[in-house]
Amino acid sequence: MRLKIFPLFLFFIFIAGCATPTARLSNIPQVADKLAIGKIYVGPFLDIRKGGNVDTTILGTKRGGYGNPLGRVRDERGADEFVREHVINAARASLIFADRKPDNLAVKRQNNKWVIETDKTYQDNRSILVGIINQLLVETGYSRGTVLDIDLELIGSKNGETLWSSKLLGNETGGMGGGIFEDVDKLKNWLAKTLQDAALNKFTSQEFQNVINIRSE
Repeated sequence: MRLKIFPLFLFFIFIAGCATPTARLSNIPQVADKLAIGKIYVGPFLDIRKGGNVDTTILGTKRGGYGNPLGRVRDERGADEFVREHVINAARASLIFADRKPDNLAVKRQNNKWVIETDKTYQDNRSILVGIINQLLVETGYSRGTVLDIDLELIGSKNGETLWSSKLLGNETGGMGGGIFEDVDKLKNWLAKTLQDAALNKFTSQEFQNVINIRSE
């Protein structure tokens, strides 16, 4: 009986793995100046999952049938760089001129406020999109899904004033999963898609585009 059931079990694992959504936007080139609706720098994204007491390279967990952890989904760059990469791609896809912040522009979180530090060589007035990662998760096991909760804030590069704020929220499910047999890259791509979809929704909103246009004049 077990010999008959096991191949069928593997078949359902294979189907579940193939059904994992993938990131839509990857390596989007920089927007041409004449086409850009605005310009921003992106990051940092402060990881405060589990009160900040977290291995920031962990993006999720592959679990067994009883919810026991069997393996981790990781990005060795950390959650900050994972989020930054996909937010930049989503911004560029929305015709926003987007880059990582330069080294001579430091952005820190102090006393629940973003603080800007620059040196004499910094001459740009481009606004900065920063964030706080409350939840960022992909899991598979008996059930599969992604969860996203990031506080977003667009701040001025001179004094850190808040120009716009919102949340990136996402929650996708995909039925029965394959546990330890799930492909890590597919799971990361699924989390990236959840993030990209939420970012695209914000970047294409009239509210955000109005702020970008005003700041870029």
